[in-house]
Parts: sequence; C-alpha cells; structure tokens
Amino acid sequence: MESIKRTPAKVNLCLLVGPGNESGYHEVFTVFAPVDVYDEIAFTLRARPAGDVSGELRVECKAAPGEKNLAARALRALERHTS
Repeated sequence: MESIKRTPAKVNLCLLVGPGNESGYHEVFTVFAPVDVYDEIAFTLRARPAGDVSGELRVECKAAPGEKNLAARALRALERHTS
C-alpha cells in the first residue's frame, strides 16, 4: 500500500548561525514564516519477514538535486546506519 505524506515548508526571515562546537554542530537562531507549499514523501509498505528492512530508497527533487538536498543526505545516512 502506497502512502503519501506532505511536509510543510517555511521561509527563513532571519537565520543566524553561530560557530561550530567540538561535535561539529552550530547553534542556530531563526525566525521563520510558514508558506503554502510542501514536499511530498511517498512510501510503500510491504509485508516482509520480521527484521527485514531491505528495499529501494530514493529522493527526487529538481530544485535541490543530489547531496545538496537535506532529505537525500538523511536518506544516505539511514542507508549507512542500516547496512
């Protein structure tokens, strides 16, 4: 069964990024406003034996292709973690 979920978008009105800490993360201050656009995430659930999480994962986005896309980077991190 395929399921499609919408993820709301926002526009940063102000974004301040502080210096990185030892773990590589930065403190962030932001003011944002919601906008009437969204991304769609589609996925299909299939019956599999317990513990089997194999399948095809992909991100399609013309506006932010490849590794510029945060969703694509998150997907690659998930693949590395579950391989």
